[in-house]
Amino acid sequence: MKQGMKLTDYLTQERLTASDFAVKVGVSQPCISRYLAGQRMPTREVIDRIFRITDGKVSANDFFLPEGAP
Repeated sequence: MKQGMKLTDYLTQERLTASDFAVKVGVSQPCISRYLAGQRMPTREVIDRIFRITDGKVSANDFFLPEGAP
């Protein structure tokens, strides 16, 4: 099974800011910041957009797995 990555790791790898990524996803920068901090979960629609934008590198499971999980 393909190993996913956390959104924060994807943004770092792609050298994207939360603001840049928010524009791509179609949500506000504060929403992305809350997702990154674990203070809010994206809706299914937003998770689907994130999955497509990241070419599957960040999936729904990556929002639910505990930090440091294999």
